[in-house]
Amino acid sequence: MSVLTLPRFSILTAASTFFLLIAGALVTSTGSGLAVPDWPLSFGQYFPPMEGGVFYEHGHRMIAGIVGVMTFVLGAWLWVSEKRRWICWLGTAAVVAVAAQALLGGLTVLMRLPPQVSIAHAVLAQTFFCLTIAMAFFMNNDSIAFSFKTNAQGVLPLSITAILYVQLILGAGLRHIGSSVFLVSHISTASLVTVLSFIFLFKSRRPLALAMVLLICMQIGLGLLSVFPAFVPLDLSWSVRTAVITSHVAVGALLLAASLYSTLQCMVTK
Repeated sequence: MSVLTLPRFSILTAASTFFLLIAGALVTSTGSGLAVPDWPLSFGQYFPPMEGGVFYEHGHRMIAGIVGVMTFVLGAWLWVSEKRRWICWLGTAAVVAVAAQALLGGLTVLMRLPPQVSIAHAVLAQTFFCLTIAMAFFMNNDSIAFSFKTNAQGVLPLSITAILYVQLILGAGLRHIGSSVFLVSHISTASLVTVLSFIFLFKSRRPLALAMVLLICMQIGLGLLSVFPAFVPLDLSWSVRTAVITSHVAVGALLLAASLYSTLQCMVTK
């Protein structure tokens, strides 16, 4: 029988965070952000009837609560068992991030979805996801110490990761504000990421680089389907459009995770 070790638990936390991102994207995609008007309870209850938008909004809160508990457990477990104190502080940063994320989630409801708070909530969610990916990377390596090296092979994925992070901020602005400025900027950074990812694939020949290119191709298709209905007649049902927009967010998160993991592989030495 397999035992749930700390490295495996770090992977489970990262995977659960990805599932939480999908749940959060569904709330926005379905317009369910105010389906539950109060916080931290839902209609003054712990478990309200899961009907309509409440299913997405309260379901998101339940998943967030589970991920929050997992993060606190991981943070405490690190301080008890991990010798590399800098990883313990990384876990503490994740705990702080998930607590701040919960507060931002509450503010988005209590303040009736102000764009600035909603954007900050979306960006912090991806930042927290990156923290869990980094912890999973370091926890599943037996080396006691790491050093970071700067080289041409590592700078390229690092640049892609940085641009992707900017792109997710622009994407969050596009989802919550809808300005054409965000749209043009989002498309421009997407073009730059595409070019750099193909260069990274040709230079490194890494399987993860190929995965990044495939995810980008998928993301471009989802992005076009997400944007086109606003400009040209494209008859998409509500359920299909919801699935497309949510998948666009999910694939973007996977792409960011793959890019960050590639950066760590290239720039971290044992």
